[in-house]
Amino acid sequence: RIIVDDIKIEDQEGEDLLTIARLAVKLEILPLLQGQISISNIQIFSFKLNTYQKNENQPINCQFILDKLTPDNKKEKGNLNLRINAILMRRGEMCFDKKYITETPERFNPAHIHISNISTNIALKAFQKDSLNLAVKRLSLKDKSGLTLDNLRFKITANQNTAHLTDFELKLPNSNIQLDSLA
Repeated sequence: RIIVDDIKIEDQEGEDLLTIARLAVKLEILPLLQGQISISNIQIFSFKLNTYQKNENQPINCQFILDKLTPDNKKEKGNLNLRINAILMRRGEMCFDKKYITETPERFNPAHIHISNISTNIALKAFQKDSLNLAVKRLSLKDKSGLTLDNLRFKITANQNTAHLTDFELKLPNSNIQLDSLA
């Protein structure tokens, strides 16, 4: 298990892009020998992701990181095989702000998203270049507009041709939507 406290990543202008009070990762060693990434669990506590775009002609402030993660040769196709048994996040906050667009107080605005109280438990059973097996066991959050998500849960399996959604439940303060299966 690797535990790192007080992580801080700044954007290219020196603003806080990501802060994490505690990050804990437990990596399984044997699958690495077979070219697979298998993580028992990831725990992220008290985090804040702050993304923004100053004007419509500039990239988002995290673009420099996304560029580093993108292969130079777009034709390269690796055999990604990722498994994360549990992703736990608590006391999270995420912001996205298009600073050149006027805010709309107390109304949801996709140009000014500020989500807080993020709490989630996710299992990424398989993620490969042609398939996905994901279970969101719990996701709750609040948006500054007043939107509150008490709980979202679902399972999804997908490949290049189909997707199958099961055990879907969306709980808001005064609403509850459930679906057994959707393909």
